[in-house]
Amino acid sequence: MAASQAAYKIYLDTNILLHYPALCEIEWSSWCQTEKVCVTICMQVIHELDEKKNDSQLGIRAAKRIKEIKQLRLGQSTLKDRAEFCIDSYESRENEFPESLNPTSKDDRIIQSVLHFCENNPAETVVLVTEDIGMQIKCDTHKISYIDPPIKQRLPNPRTETEKKYRQAITELNELKNRQPKVIFSLLNLEDSDSSNKPLEFSLNEPFFDIEREMEFEKLLRRPDLNDVQIRYSNSGKVSQTQKERFSQIPEREQQEYIANVDQYLVHFRNWLIDNHEFEKSWRVRQIKFWVQIKNIGNAPDEDVDLYLDLPPYFSFICSEKKEKGKKPKKPERPNPPKPPVASGIYNVERIVRNLEALQTTYPWLAELRNMPYVPRIGSHFFNPRAAWDDIDGNAEKGYFIRIFQPRLNQHKSQLWGPYTLVFKSWEETKTFNIETRLYSVGAPGKIECKVPIIIHRG
Repeated sequence: MAASQAAYKIYLDTNILLHYPALCEIEWSSWCQTEKVCVTICMQVIHELDEKKNDSQLGIRAAKRIKEIKQLRLGQSTLKDRAEFCIDSYESRENEFPESLNPTSKDDRIIQSVLHFCENNPAETVVLVTEDIGMQIKCDTHKISYIDPPIKQRLPNPRTETEKKYRQAITELNELKNRQPKVIFSLLNLEDSDSSNKPLEFSLNEPFFDIEREMEFEKLLRRPDLNDVQIRYSNSGKVSQTQKERFSQIPEREQQEYIANVDQYLVHFRNWLIDNHEFEKSWRVRQIKFWVQIKNIGNAPDEDVDLYLDLPPYFSFICSEKKEKGKKPKKPERPNPPKPPVASGIYNVERIVRNLEALQTTYPWLAELRNMPYVPRIGSHFFNPRAAWDDIDGNAEKGYFIRIFQPRLNQHKSQLWGPYTLVFKSWEETKTFNIETRLYSVGAPGKIECKVPIIIHRG
């Protein structure tokens, strides 16, 4: 339909300003099907906008439209399609209303403003823009043209404060329902501390420097506690007269046995130096070392994170900071010298019992210590069944595996484990391999399996 050339003077109903886009955003030629439009707002609409400024739902829109009207009136803003803007300052009076209109009705007062303009300007084409069906019926009664605004451009109804709080509560509830942990892990080597998912690469061409085995053996022989039984009990290297009398009580047979054990220990220590030297040599040439980083990138904590790293049977030895598995030359233990009678275990136990009985007489509450429950300890720390830990198990024939357990991992947090050192069985088996991984957690659906490639470069 082609646009008409006739000029339209359109009056706007209040609902057009409250429920449709701003006046400066409306394409008036498209609404009225004409190129010449004069947008007119009567005083009754101005009064209704002032009343709506404090409304909980429409107050913000009413304030914006009043501000826009002020800018249009002062020429600080313009309408689209070169439409004109004016305000009809006529205030309707009760004695001017026809019998078909009610002076107390807000809609009727707008219609009365349109009728007043038409009577004074019969040559003008006047159109009322409204979506109110009751107002349209009255326009038909008084032969006033009207148009419906495009319903697609109608703004959604603003929410009340209760509805806003309800929608906010629903949104927060959905966020809580959608909170999910997401645990990932990565392997890191010594050269690269970045937790990217690129494969690990190792170059096995580290030079090895021989150690002076004879020098280490001579250093051991210079230890005074392996030559003189009595100096063993003197921190300063000198033996007091009391100590000599105490050591003289040690039977000669025990002293001779100790000297024989020292000689045997020296032989074993020399052999261990040779074997350990060869092992260290192969260790440095065929070893790789890495860390494991576990990270929760989700938006909720996860619990009972259990990670398994299954290694192929290419390794003869594996170790962490706390545990090692595999064949390694065992260092011989140094023999203990015979103890004088004053330091015997029986004497110490009897003395402790006598002292404890004397203390219980003075402090009766010490007797309750006997009834205290036993608390298992690991090292110097009390054992906590919910503490994080790692373990190494398996064998060289079927392959070792590393297990890491994290009882709880908060969102956006990470934990670093290691280092873990692997030693290949032989130089021929130093080749690229895959580590098969299994990850279990409360937040993960079942187990998550993947293969991590380890690339080996032989120099």
